[in-house]
Amino acid sequence: MKKYKILTTFLICCLCFSTIILIVFVSTLEKEYYSPSAEYEFIEKTYGEPMLISRFDIEEIIDLEGTYISQSIEYFKFDAQNMQQIIIQVDEEQEVKKNDVLIKNGNTNILSTINGVIKSIDYGNGIIAVYNLENLVFETYVGLDFDFNDLKVKDSEEVLSLINISNMVEKGQRKAYFKSNDSTKLFGEKVEYRLTTSIIEKGVLAAPKVCVYQKNKESYIRLVKSNGNYIEEIKVKTGISDEEYITISSGEEGMHCDSGYSKYISSFDKKE
Repeated sequence: MKKYKILTTFLICCLCFSTIILIVFVSTLEKEYYSPSAEYEFIEKTYGEPMLISRFDIEEIIDLEGTYISQSIEYFKFDAQNMQQIIIQVDEEQEVKKNDVLIKNGNTNILSTINGVIKSIDYGNGIIAVYNLENLVFETYVGLDFDFNDLKVKDSEEVLSLINISNMVEKGQRKAYFKSNDSTKLFGEKVEYRLTTSIIEKGVLAAPKVCVYQKNKESYIRLVKSNGNYIEEIKVKTGISDEEYITISSGEEGMHCDSGYSKYISSFDKKE
């Protein structure tokens, strides 16, 4: 009987030990199964096509857009105290020709002395204000450091001459007025100009304009490899630019920059 109990105890111990070994074995197998067979490395990529930083001659180009307006206004008076005899022949924003009738006062007509557009009709003070269409100027906005008097329209004989620039800043720019030597411009005509400043810098380091972006009022570019792998972000000082390239102070010729990141972060600025 005693031997039977010892044998039974031995068998139970063996069974428990075997169960423990089996559990450890299965756990080891599961660990190996769920463990990754390879290590992965995170590689940041470009947001657009990698573009080359180059060194060459740049002729400065300035893009301006604005509207042709009149800064010259003619005033025509009528007797506001005698409106029973006064008949106004025009409406605000109406175009008038020279010698068109503006006001009838009994048997007397007051004629326009210019080609123009009615700016306003002041019935209280008896004044009609008329924009003079014979003296149009180009109204636009320029940068705070703008310092040019004459700008030539690219691939054209047209020249814009600065006549006035505001000392007040509006949204980071200054309002400016130019006179064009092209007499065919029309009142209210919207124009986008591409202008040359006659400034040429030779052998300068330049990056595509699409690669440059702003952060905290500073300019940056993202350097990438030719295969699109990200290298680093660098701060740059920018200078003159043409249609496609802008001069930069940092980086090296032959490097590549990210052409898509500026558009990517600008999308977040618009949402904000």
